[in-house]
Amino acid sequence: MANTLQALKPRPYFDEDRKSMTLANNYLSNTAWLFLEHGLRTLSSLFIGIWMARYLGPSDFGLLSLAIAVIAIASTVTKLGLDGIVTREIVRLPKDRDALIGTALFLKGISSLSAVGVIIVFTLAFGSDNHSSLIAILCLTLVFQAFDVVDYYFMAVVKAKLSIICRCVTLFLGSLAKIYLILNSGTVSMFAAVLTIEAALLATLYILMYYHSGRVLKPRLFRPQLAITLLRDSFPLLLSGATILLYMRLDQMMISQMLSETHLGLYSAAIKLTEATYMIPMLVSASLFPLLQSEYGNTPRYRHLLGRLYAYLTWCAVGLAIIFSLFAGEIVSLTFGHEFSGSSDVLIISIWAAVPVFIGVAFSKHLLVENRNYTFFVRNIIGLLLNIVFNLLLIPSYGIEGAAFSTLASQIYVAFIHDAFDPRYREEFWFKFRAIWFKYPRAVKRA
Repeated sequence: MANTLQALKPRPYFDEDRKSMTLANNYLSNTAWLFLEHGLRTLSSLFIGIWMARYLGPSDFGLLSLAIAVIAIASTVTKLGLDGIVTREIVRLPKDRDALIGTALFLKGISSLSAVGVIIVFTLAFGSDNHSSLIAILCLTLVFQAFDVVDYYFMAVVKAKLSIICRCVTLFLGSLAKIYLILNSGTVSMFAAVLTIEAALLATLYILMYYHSGRVLKPRLFRPQLAITLLRDSFPLLLSGATILLYMRLDQMMISQMLSETHLGLYSAAIKLTEATYMIPMLVSASLFPLLQSEYGNTPRYRHLLGRLYAYLTWCAVGLAIIFSLFAGEIVSLTFGHEFSGSSDVLIISIWAAVPVFIGVAFSKHLLVENRNYTFFVRNIIGLLLNIVFNLLLIPSYGIEGAAFSTLASQIYVAFIHDAFDPRYREEFWFKFRAIWFKYPRAVKRA
């Protein structure tokens, strides 16, 4: 009888299998929600952004784009690179999650308030009245972004759905507000105010969702030693994030100083169309990254997968570049209107940057698999410096077309040319070119 009862008890490995399956399903659900939110945000940014640009015109759209670029760079700094680090530590040390969240909230709050103070002082001292008012309104978003720590917690416990719901609600209401302003003669300052209100609403929803999940934010749990550990681990990520964002936004800031707001608006419109294509390699590479990680090694399977990724993304980018180049005028007129006709030449040049960007995104995953984050950082620093030099040389003579060419040239260096000068990746330089022509190792079936 005892043996019979013992046999009827669930065996441990069944419980383990059930836990593993549940966890796998949660990860799949997380990934699906993340892809959905990313797609909705990209579509909203593209279509609402185009409508806003048509309504505001090149000059006011240029002013708003510059203010957003300044705040985006400041936002990268105030995040302190804590995103992945705090999530990792919550997973690793679940008993300390309240202290981790409280410490991260304290650090982000201090950095955000400091950034707001610095931005206001600099804009009042050096900015024009129009720039100063927009940046002063938008810089308040930095304070509300401190509550992103709630998102770190939900990511760590595999409940990203909860934070994504908050972001989707905010996105929907913010889009409605922007449409209302477009239809009712809103000013550029009102659009900036809507962005700030969006950030405040998202912070409020994060706090409510966190409370609903049975937890309370406790910044008083700040631990100095824990803060030092988090900042030490996050510092390389902070540098990399700031470098990438500077790389993407510095051209707009330089145009604002060297040319007019109208030129900046025309350039920003073209770049918005180009950057919309960057979602493709990011989504594809993100979805294939777990497979790359599992197949890592000097094996034909890994090289076959990486080679196919290089090839398909490159030719996808070439196809998009050809289409955009042939119909640049029509695309700009259809999306932004004839007032932005000066953007078409910039679009023809900037869209070809998609080719090195697409292959560069795939290569960044290869570097991540190899745990060579420092190499990725160095590449982007060199690319940033080259972009600055090219902009200084070309913008005075060629205007916004010169800025577009500067970005194209620096991206080509980062994605291709740097490999030729780095002995560790000289073989990768030739592998990329062979892979583009579908000359990569054949796949080998698992035994």
